[in-house]
Parts: sequence; C-alpha cells; structure tokens
Amino acid sequence: MSNQSSGGLGILGLIGAAVLFLILRRFSPSLSRLFLIIGIIAISCVLVLVALVLYFTFRKPKKKPDSASNRTVLLQKGRSDLLELRQLTLRIHDQRIRKSGEEVCRVVEKILAALKEQPEDISKAHQLFSYYLPTFSGILQRYARLEQSGVPAADDAEKVAVCLDGIQVAMRKMYDSLYDDDKLDLTVEMETLKQFCKQDGLLADSVIQIQNGDQNITLTL
Repeated sequence: MSNQSSGGLGILGLIGAAVLFLILRRFSPSLSRLFLIIGIIAISCVLVLVALVLYFTFRKPKKKPDSASNRTVLLQKGRSDLLELRQLTLRIHDQRIRKSGEEVCRVVEKILAALKEQPEDISKAHQLFSYYLPTFSGILQRYARLEQSGVPAADDAEKVAVCLDGIQVAMRKMYDSLYDDDKLDLTVEMETLKQFCKQDGLLADSVIQIQNGDQNITLTL
C-alpha cells in the first residue's frame, strides 16, 4: 500500500512540475528556462543515486582470503625454496661456505617443520619467507657464479662466510622464538602448581642461606 502511495505521489509530482513548467514558459520564459535547468539537475542527481544504490545492492562481495589456504601456500613455497637452496649449496666449492649454507638449510628445515605443526605461528616467521630465504638464495647464486668464473678472491669468500654465519644465528633465534609461548605457558603452569601445593600444605617454602662476606643473605623459594 505504501509503495502504491509513493508511486502515486511521484506521478502527481511529475504532472505538477510539467504543468508549472508550461505556465512559466507561457508567462515568464526566463523563469521556465531556470526551472528546466533545475529539473534536469535534480533528475540527474536522482539517477546517479539510483545507480549507486543498484551497484552496491547487486555487487558481489569480495571473497575473504582463506588464511588456512594462505598458510599452506607459504609452507609449500618455503619447501620449494629450501630445495633450491640445498641445490645451490651443492654448487659451492668453498668448504666453509658450503658448510655454513648446509647448516642454515638445516635450521630452515626445522623452522618449516615447526610451522607445519603450529601453522598459527607463521606470522612470527613472516621475515623468513619475505626476506631471509630470497636474500640467502641471492647470495648463494651470485657466489656460485663468481666461483665458476674464477673471479672470487679470498676476502670475498670470507665476507660471504661471515654473512652466512649471521644468517644462521638469525635463523636459530627465529626457531627459538616459535617456542616462546610454550616456554611462558610452562613457567606459568609450574608456578601455579607450586602455589596450589603450598596452599594445600603439600609443599613447604625452601630457605637458602647465602654467605656474602660478613653478611648472611636468606632467600625463600
């Protein structure tokens, strides 16, 4: 009923506007032209508004990325990059660089294994996929080409070896950081258990005496 009333009012409004335009055109042509311009502008605004409403009403919403799928893709890419790194390492003749490269690959493999078990921690290792693996690969590729060309000098090998040692340290720290939550949970659970045992009279405080020169220091654990 309300839709019919609105439609009827709209038709009456159009008829009234047409009648007013004809009257103004006969008695005041200048006002009729102004009225016509205003009417065109108003109709244009209404059409634009209707077009926007239709667009947002029937537009298909964008699908949200599947986080689980993204994690799987990242892990697969990590595995592929690791395989490439192992192949690049085998091309290196310098034993120190090859050994450092192999050690980095072993740590990366441990990181990927940990992320496969705990995919929710992939965000903690985003630098691995976006920076460390591509950079490590680029270093090995360039040094392998230099070795094949016979160009690299002893100081070049030393610089590359030191760089790989730094990457290895960074990878180990990243691997350790994946277990920070487990370490914190373990500490909290042990402390909670200890406090419950004390409350139930099952565990007494441990008192330790420490001699510091002429002073005795008492610690309660």
